[in-house]
Amino acid sequence: VTLDNMQLIAKLQNGNIVEGESQIPEEAIKQNSRIEEFKIVPESARALTEALQAIKEADAIVMGPGSLYTSITSNLLVKDIAKEVKKSDAVKIYISNIMTQPGETTGFKVSDHLKVLLKYGGKDIVDYVIANTGEITEELREKYQKDGADLVKLDREDINSLGIKIVGEDLVKIKNGLVKHDADKLAEILADTIMEKKLLYDKKKIIEYMYLSQRIKERVREEKGKEND
Repeated sequence: VTLDNMQLIAKLQNGNIVEGESQIPEEAIKQNSRIEEFKIVPESARALTEALQAIKEADAIVMGPGSLYTSITSNLLVKDIAKEVKKSDAVKIYISNIMTQPGETTGFKVSDHLKVLLKYGGKDIVDYVIANTGEITEELREKYQKDGADLVKLDREDINSLGIKIVGEDLVKIKNGLVKHDADKLAEILADTIMEKKLLYDKKKIIEYMYLSQRIKERVREEKGKEND
């Protein structure tokens, strides 16, 4: 979202300062200390005009899945990005990671992810959160736990207190022994969520959204058919 030379800086709970996208989670793990504060330098880094225009024209703004601080929050800190997102009439959706990320979100629940976005992006930065309700085998969970990761818990009560709507689904797909989002199911949920919100406020695009939703569902059925062949 910017062409400026930007550096990511984190203050850990132990008071130490760490610089660099890859160094931040590595040092948080090494020092066994969570991220307490996060910023970009220069703080005046300018957003690309194209990025701001895309936000203004968007029907939906989707954040995640990805590294909460170094991939998502860092973009919100670029000048005018968060402001334009909050001003936008688009549906603002955060897709929570299925597993915690060692060094960035160790021990985080879904509400903890959202609190970080609200802290750095401000109120109204998220309308909906799409979160996993599925489980994984105990064997696979233990494998992740050895590396410092675990399932992100969907804590509905805390999320409701933030005023953010929850879309909970089993999104787990295991590929090559790794936990991934089921991309087809996620696409279907996104289409339905966008349509649900937009149908209330944008009657002009009802046909367009219904067509999009139907096409995505057809694609999901086609892909499942291929898997069963």
